[in-house]
Amino acid sequence: MGFFESWKTRKREQVMSDRRGAAVDRFWTWWSEDGRARALATLVPADDAGDAAGDDARETRVAERNDLVREIAAHADAIGLAFEMGPGREKLLALAFTPGGDPAKQELADRWLAGAPADPQVTYDNRRQPVPDPTSFEIQIGSTDAEAPPHTIDFAGARVRARRRADGKVDVYVTHDAFDAVPDDVAGQVTFIFLDSVLGERVVEESIGVIEHGSVHHDDEVELLALRGIVAG
Repeated sequence: MGFFESWKTRKREQVMSDRRGAAVDRFWTWWSEDGRARALATLVPADDAGDAAGDDARETRVAERNDLVREIAAHADAIGLAFEMGPGREKLLALAFTPGGDPAKQELADRWLAGAPADPQVTYDNRRQPVPDPTSFEIQIGSTDAEAPPHTIDFAGARVRARRRADGKVDVYVTHDAFDAVPDDVAGQVTFIFLDSVLGERVVEESIGVIEHGSVHHDDEVELLALRGIVAG
């Protein structure tokens, strides 16, 4: 690569970095002025919200929630990160913008988190958080056949074979019967989502070693939720 090409590459990278930095700033401005209040209103169950609210009110709430998620997704896309949001474990709400498994984006996720305000009601992080009870968790995978129904991969059907290594990390083989029905790369993505839902992305990065997946079962496999205890030792 010549000097001019190298300069152009650095210039493009700098422009992209500036754009993403500006997108981070836009997100936090929008969040403080509008998004946070809407998130708390639509995603945190109100004490009086129940059957008495009526079907119309519930439908309105769902529509508002979907609109909010689309807006956050647009901000996340502009920044170049993945996101997830839901009820928090220690606070009312949890919001995470993550690299989505791409180490090259970790600095960007750190930059996003650095802009987070102190908040008594919302937990902010740059890693996916564990789901308190993922047992009813399902992932729908669209079929390549437009007329075929999507494949549903349920957390309850996932099992894991775990082996602790000498260095303390745990190698895992995650199995699910539905993995036979989807492309291998999709099964791999689902495996990471399931592991993140059990342990949280940070623990997966720090404590899990080799990650494999498939549909072959083993006699010594256990339910996936048991991995929390195995990793904790």
